[in-house]
Amino acid sequence: MTQPAPAAPAQAKLRNKWLVLVVLSIGNIMTTLDGSMVNVSYPALADAFNTDTSNILWATVAYWVTSVSLLLTMGWIGDVFGRGRVFTSGFVVFTVGVALSGLAVNFPLFLAARFIQAFGGAMVLSNLNAIITGSFPAEERGKALGVSAAIVGMGLTLGPLLGGVLLDLFDWRAVFLARAPLGLVGVVMAWKFVSRTVPGGARYKFDYIGALALFASMASVLLCINRGGKLGFTSPVVIACAVAAAVFVPFMVWTQMRSPRPILDFSLFKDRSYLFSLLSIQGHYMAYGAIILLAPFFFLDALEFSPTRMGLFISAFFVGRTVVGPMAGSL
Repeated sequence: MTQPAPAAPAQAKLRNKWLVLVVLSIGNIMTTLDGSMVNVSYPALADAFNTDTSNILWATVAYWVTSVSLLLTMGWIGDVFGRGRVFTSGFVVFTVGVALSGLAVNFPLFLAARFIQAFGGAMVLSNLNAIITGSFPAEERGKALGVSAAIVGMGLTLGPLLGGVLLDLFDWRAVFLARAPLGLVGVVMAWKFVSRTVPGGARYKFDYIGALALFASMASVLLCINRGGKLGFTSPVVIACAVAAAVFVPFMVWTQMRSPRPILDFSLFKDRSYLFSLLSIQGHYMAYGAIILLAPFFFLDALEFSPTRMGLFISAFFVGRTVVGPMAGSL
């Protein structure tokens, strides 16, 4: 007797999980390209907005202060109200922010658009790996997460090169506007293929006080470090940020310890594997951040490279991650 064909639902599920990974990869590369492409455009942005380098760095500082401060909150919202919903909504917000950044006519509007981007980026990144984990069986999760890591490496590798080419051929606006069509494709695919089902189980009231305390804590700490290097750690602004951090950090810890479902669950850090993986990736991104921040000025201003040549040199730093990511995931 001939064996019956596999059930249609099983085939659809097999097909859909890889389509979900494609959608997540588009979101991953959109957010990853942002950091590496924007950084290589710093000198062009300084000229376009007629401002100095320390102000232009706020294009990244504003983005990451907002994004980092919201990541945990957006992950909590995804766990409670549906990761697919938050991811898809974040994709829309991020794409709108990219387009508005490219259309900005002055620096304040540009920074406002970067805040919008950061809000959407936090919604995307905080739920991306959780959706991968939920879409793939245990025996394939490592492979899928390895592909995701390779996409990050691809974004880091291609970002400086694409940014340099766009700066050579057009101007700084192209660095943002060129990504808007890819964002629209990703939004449509996310709406079609990423599940927006609301999780079952107990319902929780959103902890507004905890979310605000967490945002204020992280923002005040990051701003204290950032402005301290520019203004000096005895300046009134930096002292005010330090005082705010001293107030908000203990308050944030207190709110999270009392919450029935905390945004920042301190019990997670009792898992040594989880803790050391966080420390490892922290070290990686500290090294990455130092290079991607300083390299554009070194290559363009000191060595007088063209933007394209500058992008090629910076891209070489990230090639290894693209190659090793899938292999590490499979292992």
